[in-house]
Amino acid sequence: MVVTAKVTDATPACFASHVSDRQYENAIAEQLIGNGPLNRTVDVLFGGKLCSPPLTIYMESIDWGTGGLCHFVPRNETGSCRLDDLDLLSLAKERGFTFLTDRDALESFNSNLSLPALGLFSPRVRAPPSPSPNVNNAAHVLLH
Repeated sequence: MVVTAKVTDATPACFASHVSDRQYENAIAEQLIGNGPLNRTVDVLFGGKLCSPPLTIYMESIDWGTGGLCHFVPRNETGSCRLDDLDLLSLAKERGFTFLTDRDALESFNSNLSLPALGLFSPRVRAPPSPSPNVNNAAHVLLH
C-alpha cells in the first residue's frame, strides 16, 4: 500500500486496521505493524505527509516529512504523538519489517526486496540530490 497521506490516515487505515474512530491513529499504527486482531495485513506500507515537529531519533537529522512517524515512537521521544511507551518501530523491526529512511534504502529495496517493509516519506517533490525520498519515488520503485 503506497499512499500520499500518513499511513495512519483514515483512508489507508480502513484497508489494514479496525478502529471505531479515525482519530485513533496510535491504535491504527499498532495494527498496521500487526499488533492487533488482524495481525499483519499488508506487506508494503509506504506513506507521506508531514507530522510536526520533525523527528530525528532514528536517523541522523534527515530533513524529511515523517509520514506519521510520531504515531510509531514512544511518548518520551521529542515529537511523539503517543500517550504510551510503545516503540512501534522497534516492534516492527522485531517482526521482520524493513524500515526505509532514505533514498538509497528505497532504491536498493527494489533490487533486494525484503518484506514486510515500512517507509514513512515526505510527500514533497524535492530537487535531487536530496537524501529524502518522497511518495512519488516510493510508488515508482514498487511499480518498476
